[in-house]
Amino acid sequence: MATVGGQTPNFQTNFSGRIFRTRMLRDKIGPDDPTYHLLMLQAKRDVFSIFDDFLTTLDNTGQTEIFWTPSAAGSNGTAPTERTGGGSLQGEIIFDSTANNDGSSTLFSETVFTADHRPVCLWRMQMPSSVAAGKFELGFAAELGAASDENEGVVAVKATPTSSGTDYAVIIYDTDDSAAGSDVGLVSDGTDDAVSSVDGSPGITFTTQTYYDMMLAIDEQKRCSFWIDSTFQGFTTTAPDTDNTTLLGLYAFCQSRDGTANTMVLDFVLAWQERNRLPLSL
Repeated sequence: MATVGGQTPNFQTNFSGRIFRTRMLRDKIGPDDPTYHLLMLQAKRDVFSIFDDFLTTLDNTGQTEIFWTPSAAGSNGTAPTERTGGGSLQGEIIFDSTANNDGSSTLFSETVFTADHRPVCLWRMQMPSSVAAGKFELGFAAELGAASDENEGVVAVKATPTSSGTDYAVIIYDTDDSAAGSDVGLVSDGTDDAVSSVDGSPGITFTTQTYYDMMLAIDEQKRCSFWIDSTFQGFTTTAPDTDNTTLLGLYAFCQSRDGTANTMVLDFVLAWQERNRLPLSL
């Protein structure tokens, strides 16, 4: 089990002297039910997990390996950084695109997830400061590096989806698109698949400076599902390639869309996946 930021989630829960195991979840609920992924957190089995409450610096000062890579693109865009107060870390990360049209701020992790191990990520985020003039993406993506990834995010256009990235699944909000595009939604793509998208239903009306829980899950059958504040919103049926060579990292992106300063805050991220590769067909 992995730890980030000095935190280790406890996955062992006893029920009347018995260990609550994943097999019980599969027998009683099954992975098609959204609650399966939420209850997986309490199950005892071989699950690889990462939890970061951002209680240390992003560069992991003093550690051999650096898990997070913060970056920025566009004129005056700034890389994500730790929120501080009175000289102390506040346990949050700030993304600031600054007052520059299409300036962006990106956070990307080591690529330690694969789609065929049923990865899930849960982000607690504060809505960007300018809801009507910004874009954000949260989820999984293959390693970044192309200029298009850095400047546009992995999704070039949401309303009629086109991709800048190759293998990814992200919860997205983008006010540059049409009315449908500016609803919160899910876009996913893979090397062997066509890009697909779904808008959230019942959806949500965002309020600035308000925290929301954003959760995304991928399974070995290439189904990507997402939730907002524990409410199921929809799914797509394309996903990052389900092979052991397409590695995914945790990915967060914030961008200004009209030159208005746009900031987003991350409170924590929790992610996990099965250690054993799951069969691609039954």
